[in-house]
Amino acid sequence: GFPWPAPGYQLCFVECGGASSSAYEDVGRSYSHSNSLEANVLIQVLRTCIAAGTPPSQIGIITGYSAQQALLQRAVADLGLTGQGLRVDTVDGFQGAERDLILASTVRSNYNVGFMRDRRRINVLLTRARRG
Repeated sequence: GFPWPAPGYQLCFVECGGASSSAYEDVGRSYSHSNSLEANVLIQVLRTCIAAGTPPSQIGIITGYSAQQALLQRAVADLGLTGQGLRVDTVDGFQGAERDLILASTVRSNYNVGFMRDRRRINVLLTRARRG
C-alpha cells in the first residue's frame, strides 16, 4: 500500500520533487493554474491507494484551480475510473462533501499560492477527509 510516513497521523505531505511545470491557462472568462508534474505524482499516489484496497468511491481529489481539476479529471478517466464514484473537484465545489481519503493538489508551492490565502478554503481542503 501507500507508505504512510507517520502512522497515527491523518495528514501526510508528499514531496513532488521541487520542480514545477506550472501553466497559466485561459479557462472560460478567467485564468487558472495547473501543474502536470504535481498531477502525475498525485495520480501515482491514487493508483497506490486503490491497489492497497481503498475503493475509488471513498476517494476525493481537491484542488484550488479549475485548470488542475480538468487535468486531473482527464488523468482519472485515462485510468478507467470514471463512473466509480471518485470525485475530482475544486475546493469551492467540495464544500459540504466528505470522503475517507482526500488527495489535495495545491498546484503552486511558492509564496504566491493564490487560493490558499483564504483560511476558509484551507479549512475545506484540510477537513474533507474522514480518515486520511
